[in-house]
Order: sequence, then structure tokens, then C-alpha cells
Amino acid sequence: MKNEFYIPDFRPLRAIRNSGNRWYPRSREILQLILAGGLMYQPASFSVFDSPIKEDIKKNFRGANISAKEKIQIYKIASELAVSGFGSRHELYERYYAGDPLFLRINSQ
Repeated sequence: MKNEFYIPDFRPLRAIRNSGNRWYPRSREILQLILAGGLMYQPASFSVFDSPIKEDIKKNFRGANISAKEKIQIYKIASELAVSGFGSRHELYERYYAGDPLFLRINSQ
């Protein structure tokens, strides 16, 4: 065991470095296309469930097999990824943190 070296296989790392910069922007786009206006039209906070319009919210935001509160929670997470400043900054990070995407693809051939 003395003087032995373990060298990790770089191919899986190269694969993720060359594809993450395409996956994240595309996943944001898919969320935007599927969830559409639902990303924007949701209560600003969960205090709406303690307001006079709570019954309307419970009725109009519920899903087939999910409560309105659970559905709004899911939409709030999706909204953070798809349309918020956080999601936009993270997209830029994913695009460029490993370097120039074109250069990475050229060097992975």
C-alpha cells in the first residue's frame, strides 16, 4: 500500500461540468412554461389563511389531491427557482462557474 496513488476518473466530473450549464436554464424554462401565470398569481404570504378571504383561498387554490396551503408552498418554491432574483442569479452561476461553456465543450471532446 505504500507509495500507491488513487486517481479519480475525471470523466463523470467533466460530464456534469459540461451539462449543468445547459440543464439549469432549461429546467427554469420548463417550470415557467408549465406553471405559467400560476407563478405570479399566488398569495404574498401565508397570513392569508388567517384572513377574511381564507375560505376563498382554500377553495380556489386547492388541487385535485392537495390542499391549497400545500399547493401554494410548492408554487412558492417553484417561483423562487423560475422567476425570482435568486433563480436568475443561480442560473448565471450555473452557466459560468466552471468557466466558459463553449471552451469546456471544446476541451471535453
